[in-house]
Formats: sequence, C-alpha cells, structure tokens
Amino acid sequence: MTIAADIAPPATLYFGCGAEEASDVLISGLQPDTQLSADPDAARQRATAAGKQVVFTVYAEAAYSAGCLFRQDESGAWVAAEVAPDFLYLPPVRGAE
Repeated sequence: MTIAADIAPPATLYFGCGAEEASDVLISGLQPDTQLSADPDAARQRATAAGKQVVFTVYAEAAYSAGCLFRQDESGAWVAAEVAPDFLYLPPVRGAE
C-alpha cells in the first residue's frame, strides 16, 4: 500500500466500529494505522457487531496540531498514527439511557 507523506487532515474524520470494540477505543484511543474516513456514512458502513454501529468523530485537526501524524492511502482513506482518546467524540446513543 502506497501512502503519501504526512499531511494536515480535515477538521474532523470518522471511525466506525462495532459496539464491542467501542469501549476499548474509549479507553485506549485509536491504534496506529487505523483507517479513518472523511465521510460519516462510509465509516458507518464499516461498523459491524451484531448490527450495532458506533461512529466516532475524530477531532483530526486538533490531534494533528498536537503531533499526531496523518496520511492518505491510494484509495483516499485517511490513516492515522495513533489517536489519543482525548481527540475522540462518541455522540450519545438514543435509547441507551
């Protein structure tokens, strides 16, 4: 996979995962080489786990300013070094109260 040099990402990116993986992401952040999307619908399509979908908003611009490296692969997907949990936002899930 060819990856371009480090470049500034958009202000926000998105990461989709299954509900079971979401708690690990909230605790540890995103692991190196995690693929992110600029399109929340594309991130939602990647999310799996018994039909439950979790889509994190990644404050990519803030993470980049703090030293996190971002690249784009040949398909246009964003690839992050690792992203600390401080730069992730998980919107409340309706009905989970």
